[in-house]
Amino acid sequence: LGWQVNTIKNVSDLQKNLGITTLNSTPYTILPKDKQAFNSKALIEKTGSTDGFRAYIGLIPESKTGVAILANRAIKSDDLVSTARKILEQGLQ
Repeated sequence: LGWQVNTIKNVSDLQKNLGITTLNSTPYTILPKDKQAFNSKALIEKTGSTDGFRAYIGLIPESKTGVAILANRAIKSDDLVSTARKILEQGLQ
């Protein structure tokens, strides 16, 4: 589905990159099931749009923090992601 998984070390990782849609995405490799590990200290996020509608969902499992934003108009992806990350940042403090 195209989810982005970005490792975050602390709250400042979100603060420094609020206007950037990708934090530190790295190329991925599909690992065999026995070698897969879940990183709970990551920002997992997804944006989407269709016919003038916009959506964002992001969560940080370790802190049990998440946000979903649905908009019934077309807005820039960077603005949507920036707003969502600011909300997530407040949840981490």
